[in-house]
Amino acid sequence: MIVLTSAIAFTILILIVILFQVALAVGVPWESTPWVESFPGNTPFPCVLLA
Repeated sequence: MIVLTSAIAFTILILIVILFQVALAVGVPWESTPWVESFPGNTPFPCVLLA
């Protein structure tokens, strides 16, 4: 039972990562994200490390 639950959770997480990577490859505009709006211009170095 725990193996099945772990497998389902892993599959869902991998699908989320795959969808995110595909969105990046397609060129989804990320300018409207809160992270970008918080720091216009270049993102501060501590924020880059955090990301």
